[in-house]
Amino acid sequence: MSDEGGDDYDVEEPEEEPEEEPEEVPEEEPIDNGGDDAYVDNQYGQGGNVDGFNNEDTEYVTESRSYCERIQDAIIGVVVGFVLFLGAFPLLWWNEGRAVDAYKAIKEGRGSFIPIESTVIDANNDNKLVYLTGLAVPSENLTDTDFGVEVASSTKLTRTVEMYQYTEKKTKKEKKSITGTITTTTEYTYPLQWKNTRIDSSKFMKAGKNNPNMPYTSETISSTSVTLGAFSLPLDMIDAISSEQPLGDALSTDIIPSTNILAQTYNEFVYPNEYSFYFGNTTTYPYLGHTRVTFGAFTCDSVSIIAKQVGSTFSPYTAESESKIYLVQKGIVSAEDMFSAAEASNKSLAMVLRILGTVIMCVGIGLVLNPLQVVVDIIPCIGGIVGGAICCVSSLIGIALSLIVIGIAWLANRPIILAIGGGVVAVVGLLVWNGIRMKKANQEQTASAFHGGGGNGNGNPPDKPVQAYPV
Repeated sequence: MSDEGGDDYDVEEPEEEPEEEPEEVPEEEPIDNGGDDAYVDNQYGQGGNVDGFNNEDTEYVTESRSYCERIQDAIIGVVVGFVLFLGAFPLLWWNEGRAVDAYKAIKEGRGSFIPIESTVIDANNDNKLVYLTGLAVPSENLTDTDFGVEVASSTKLTRTVEMYQYTEKKTKKEKKSITGTITTTTEYTYPLQWKNTRIDSSKFMKAGKNNPNMPYTSETISSTSVTLGAFSLPLDMIDAISSEQPLGDALSTDIIPSTNILAQTYNEFVYPNEYSFYFGNTTTYPYLGHTRVTFGAFTCDSVSIIAKQVGSTFSPYTAESESKIYLVQKGIVSAEDMFSAAEASNKSLAMVLRILGTVIMCVGIGLVLNPLQVVVDIIPCIGGIVGGAICCVSSLIGIALSLIVIGIAWLANRPIILAIGGGVVAVVGLLVWNGIRMKKANQEQTASAFHGGGGNGNGNPPDKPVQAYPV
């Protein structure tokens, strides 16, 4: 309570003094220490700093791993490393085959697609690869019944629900002893942040930081009726062609149903903000449990499609290579440009998977060699040097083996190139072998003439070479 005529105040009331009336919580002025870093109390009687670094919100946990435990962990890592190492080989091999099959499918599609009009459905084109363009039109209104929001001519209505709640952050510091034991001190802090899913506070290291339940979660309401001329688009195509658009008129609290749990909880403390609602008893700064709900609408326009016609809709087309063709792009795009984009995407995916396979192989080799670093880690400075050497060696071996696997798989999936290359290698090998054989024969003939043609009586070669004449 404040002292009259002074700035000092008591922090705590004496326990022996009974309170006759419940203490009213005065409306506090925001503390000017950086806006979002303001200290907040909440309706649950708990408080905290947004960044969560005040001492009362911090928990420290210290764990130790002995030298023997580290060796045991390293041995387990060897098993994991072998699995990763062996798994990288089929991944790299499969990727090369997948890339070739996709290339063959695109090449087949280029020469077999049928251009059609979107206004007419021709049954003769069923199960064939078709190309068409046109304007996609949603034909139904979408409504979020929980909050009363409705949009027209949209492919999707999204609802993003965020609650201001406790989060747990961990910061680890390790200290190594001369005996090889590693002591890890973990600092747990609990900042209040906006999150679109409820964080389970029962799993927090520190007790007392309890997040309330979220009565509503984020949700996407998709249209099931989008037409392209006489055709109906499947849901996956609708997602691919959707673009965000303005929701329309600003939201009003009048549209929220009376059954809405958040509206009942906060009653008059609901604040609309263009395309969102804020549920909380103040807008100065957020309290624990405050919730904001934001809405978004998506629509579609012109679209270009290359896919298999199935009645009045579309599905992926399976080429002879067993790879599928299912191309959809926003706007009016030519078939050639769509196939070119598919080729570029296929090359990019192949490169990403090659890098992924190489990284997996390098990590696997590193885990297999890691016990060497743990064993010598008890010696000061040596452990770090060995660890760096293991990193370099595992990277070099992993990259080299990956390139070999990629090269062999690349050739194996291209039989014509493999045959030509094999033929060239065979011819070159035959020529080299024949040259070596002729050189060896000449050397033997020269040696025979040198040693078998006579001498000067003391075992030395003759002064002049022996020349043979026909009889």
